[in-house]
Amino acid sequence: MHKYLITLLAFVLMLAIACAKEGGTSSTSRGVKYTIHTNKGGTKPKVGDFLTLNMQYATEKDSVLFSSYKKEKPLSFKMQPTLFKGVLNDGLLQMGAGDSATFLVPADTLYGDRLPKFLKKGERIKYTISLMKVQTQAEYQDEKMKERAANPPTGRDTMNRPALKMDPDQLKKATMRPADASATPTPTKKEESH
Repeated sequence: MHKYLITLLAFVLMLAIACAKEGGTSSTSRGVKYTIHTNKGGTKPKVGDFLTLNMQYATEKDSVLFSSYKKEKPLSFKMQPTLFKGVLNDGLLQMGAGDSATFLVPADTLYGDRLPKFLKKGERIKYTISLMKVQTQAEYQDEKMKERAANPPTGRDTMNRPALKMDPDQLKKATMRPADASATPTPTKKEESH
């Protein structure tokens, strides 16, 4: 009986620890409530790191305002102290690479007195985030250089338009700037005669 009771107590203790790590709701000092769904124990972000993640934000009633989950590539950006007015940072700093979480952010904190018409004072915006990578600036830049080397340009610009083809003389003329922009061009003899 004593052995059974110790085993049961150990099981309950392990279950409580697991629930505290994943699935429990916590709050930050700014009123952001968050639930960590997956806790992989990966690298935690800090201001200045580059984050690669998928994000969806919606009203509390689940009207989706934005989602990157169905886009071709996840979002990547540098973590700034003022990201989402700083309030979402509190929750992002609790996550590690490979984690997923949901954050309920007070809309008043994000928008102040300029609440969109679809929100009422006191409502929250629900962010669902899957943090894929946390990289230093050097790691992020190195990865981007390798991607560019592996995928050279296809003759199209960033808006997927065919690239302009100019011979070297046309390119030189198109990019030339006068040394003194305030200088007035001197007319040639042909221009003076007309």
